[in-house]
Amino acid sequence: EAGRFQALVGQLPYQVLTQIAGSVQSPGPVPYTSTKEKLIAIYSQSQERRILRLLEQTQLGDMTPSQLLRQMQNQAGTAMSDGVLRTVWLRALPQRVRGILAAIEQDDLDKLATVADKVMEVDSNTSVHAVRDTDGDRLARLEKQLQDLHEQFSSLATTIQRSNRGRSRSRNRDQGAPKDGYCYYHHKFGEKATKCKKPCKWGTTSQPSTN
Repeated sequence: EAGRFQALVGQLPYQVLTQIAGSVQSPGPVPYTSTKEKLIAIYSQSQERRILRLLEQTQLGDMTPSQLLRQMQNQAGTAMSDGVLRTVWLRALPQRVRGILAAIEQDDLDKLATVADKVMEVDSNTSVHAVRDTDGDRLARLEKQLQDLHEQFSSLATTIQRSNRGRSRSRNRDQGAPKDGYCYYHHKFGEKATKCKKPCKWGTTSQPSTN
């Protein structure tokens, strides 16, 4: 045991020796076995941390939850416990999906991933329908606004046409109706009138007074 311990310590780099300094200085009754177990624990923790960092960088993207789980399982191999893998996998899922899965008592991670797939599928369909409904409502509102504008313009055009017809009839009455036997032009402008409209007695009788 002591000879194997000395051989092991002699092959370790300085960085590793600093991590097991206590075991080297006080090896105990089984120095080789205790030092070997210490090294295994250190390297296992380091490997698990590296894998954990790798898994935490893995994102769901276009994958389903079960596809993501299989990818993480392949990356972790046997170095990651199911509990840690479950935590990292759940953390990569959308929050609304995590909330639903939290209420499900299922220890089998593969079966839980199947449930997550169904939840994601339903959630995706619901989102699509919501977007379609929103687009439909927006289109309906736009059509209603266009119809209202059309009605307003039609009403305004009708009002303008009626006003123009009224002014035209009034102007025609003013110009066509004789005033005391004189036409509109001679009644208004007297001798300065440049037009005359029959019947008109201008020139045959005394001229009317003008304002």
